[in-house]
Amino acid sequence: AGGANLNLHPSKWVGLSNGGMIGAEGISQSLGNGEGYIPGEGIGTVLIKPLSEAIADNDHIYGVVEGGYINHGGRSTGFTVPNPEGQKRLAKSVFNRTGISPDQIDYIETASNGSQVGDPIEIDGLTQTFKNTKRNIPIGTVKSNIGHCEAASGISQVTKVLLQYKNNELVPSINSDPLNPKINLANSPFYVQKEVVKIDAASEFNTLVNSFGAGGSNAQLIVSKFENESVVQNSH
Repeated sequence: AGGANLNLHPSKWVGLSNGGMIGAEGISQSLGNGEGYIPGEGIGTVLIKPLSEAIADNDHIYGVVEGGYINHGGRSTGFTVPNPEGQKRLAKSVFNRTGISPDQIDYIETASNGSQVGDPIEIDGLTQTFKNTKRNIPIGTVKSNIGHCEAASGISQVTKVLLQYKNNELVPSINSDPLNPKINLANSPFYVQKEVVKIDAASEFNTLVNSFGAGGSNAQLIVSKFENESVVQNSH
């Protein structure tokens, strides 16, 4: 599974600029007080197979997909504006399908791309979903590192999660200071991950990957850390 995104014609940049969607700073300021997003190019793939087969084949297992779901947000205030209610319905379906609760989520990889409008709406939708949790959950986004890879956006998010598992650490979400003033983290269970933090190699660790696209499409995956370290250490 994977995705690819290439920017092959300048008309794209002209159109985004005319629409006021390009970040004026020239860097992606996801979750930060930027003015728009910066497109990126990328190609990514992952090999997916049943866990029992991967263990039997002595594969190097970076993470386990517990389950996922997709939906459409329906009518919203604009083509590029996400619908928090649609994301809330999506999360409910994902938690029901996987049997994992919001209290078992240890990290959220958001789709935030630096949009003054879209980023706060995404966080609002997640806040509604996690409003009853008692935990403090770190959030971050890969888009500040590599830009918004659009058609490869989802796979870039998953790749970041898997690399964090591989290295047993959470990494900072850069360019997020100052925070977008429309994002209200004070009334949420979230905080932006701003430093390297080690993950216990033997711990259970669940990540919610939250992704959405222009036009109203929403997707979520729960990816857990693989705990059987003996298999990882003996793999090739």
